[in-house]
Amino acid sequence: IDADRYRARAGAGAGDRLFVTGTIGDGAVGLLARRGSLGAVPAAALSALRLRYLLPDPPVAMAPLIGEFATAAMDVSDGLVGDAAKLAAASGVDFDFAAADVPFSAEVAALADRPGIIETALTGGDDYQFLFTVAQSRVAQFLQKAQGTATPVTPLAVARHGEGRVTVRDAAGAPMRFGRAAWDHF
Repeated sequence: IDADRYRARAGAGAGDRLFVTGTIGDGAVGLLARRGSLGAVPAAALSALRLRYLLPDPPVAMAPLIGEFATAAMDVSDGLVGDAAKLAAASGVDFDFAAADVPFSAEVAALADRPGIIETALTGGDDYQFLFTVAQSRVAQFLQKAQGTATPVTPLAVARHGEGRVTVRDAAGAPMRFGRAAWDHF
């Protein structure tokens, strides 16, 4: 690893823009599909979700751009909410974003009205995407270069001075409460 391009969790500053690659929730909801716990779902959607759970496709081609532009970065493997909190705590910033701004695949979005699906998607893990911040002064240049890749990149929030808090808001703008913020290995 080129030490000049390594980005730790601790580099985000107030004003930096938080981004995530790909879609969130496919792995965790895919596990539910594999277990047969989703109920009635079209066969094609079940197959797609199972496949994303069993064969994740991390966007490794984005690594050079993240190394060039990010102020802080990490993978999303334990759940978006919990991993965002880890990045926020390491950097001493807070993030506040709407659940509606999180990129979900068509399959996960189609199940969003079912109880527990959005919470599972936001906290369940197995996404294997990148979560990273870019200084506001470099966002336009980053986005221009990111368009040349096959990986979608979604802005979620602007970092504020803080203590490592992450607030996710529902459609009414109220903070969402989760039974857990991320997958706990222990």
